[in-house]
Amino acid sequence: MGIVHIIMTVIALVGAVIFNFFMVAIYVFWSILNLIISIVLQQQMVGELLDWVEKQTDDASWSASNQDELESSFNTYMIMNYVITAILTLLWVYPSVFLSVEIKKGIMTKETYPREEMSCCCVANRR
Repeated sequence: MGIVHIIMTVIALVGAVIFNFFMVAIYVFWSILNLIISIVLQQQMVGELLDWVEKQTDDASWSASNQDELESSFNTYMIMNYVITAILTLLWVYPSVFLSVEIKKGIMTKETYPREEMSCCCVANRR
């Protein structure tokens, strides 16, 4: 998935430079899809890991309550991980969403870029 993510990022960058709605929007779609796929794969991995631990610890020193505590700890950690990852993904995708909207509405085009550039606080001070 790393190569696909790099390719999608390059497509988004090119789309932003040439003001192409579909190239930027497909990156937004990919980022959300990548988040969902990552969560599903991580959840499967945790399930397999917990199954493996359960099979390896059949002795009397490992009780069912220890297994339940381990599962609870893993689930709590993974939920926190999913929430933080989702928040960071949404913060990362936020500018692409609004760039897509502005390109689609015709607000951001090659012709209107100089006007829109001047509305940015960091650019206005340069001139």
